[in-house]
Amino acid sequence: MENDPPPVEVVTKDGVTYRIRQLTEVSQVLPRLERDRVFAVYAICQLEPERFPYTRWYVAEGETGEALVMSGTDSLRSEFYGFGADLFCMGDPEALGVILSLHPGPRFVYLWARPEHRPILKRHYYLQRGAPAPAYGVTDEGLLSFDCNARILTGTDVGQVNRLIWSMRSPSIYPGAVNRQRNLVRRVC
Repeated sequence: MENDPPPVEVVTKDGVTYRIRQLTEVSQVLPRLERDRVFAVYAICQLEPERFPYTRWYVAEGETGEALVMSGTDSLRSEFYGFGADLFCMGDPEALGVILSLHPGPRFVYLWARPEHRPILKRHYYLQRGAPAPAYGVTDEGLLSFDCNARILTGTDVGQVNRLIWSMRSPSIYPGAVNRQRNLVRRVC
């Protein structure tokens, strides 16, 4: 039936039992993201009503802790928002590995994860960059960078963004996506 909850998968790895389930309601996801709101700002934006249907959320709970994974794959989503397939990871690395062994998501993704997830992620993906991307903060006054001067991007910056992205041989971003992302992040912060 359509309203039945998704099944719970039980996996035992290295003597630890994990319960993995898909989260299908924003109310199931948001409390987990609230635990680390600054890190999860991108994932919180995916809870917007127009975005949430294009994402899949999984949680694994076990003795080592809990992990949350968001996988976004819809091609219409990538055309509208400009980011394509993406993967957000949060929580216990071992629990994360269990989720990815069952629900790896797309092969090529834009990845949001912490450095401690890197060894687990390397089992499932080829990680192109050697170091994490720089961290930024968003306030009503603008974009704050911890490493350099920064400013809020607008639609007029799309050409430069496209050149940068294509230099990394990745898909381009579309003009409205930059402004939509900025507005969503502003509402979250």
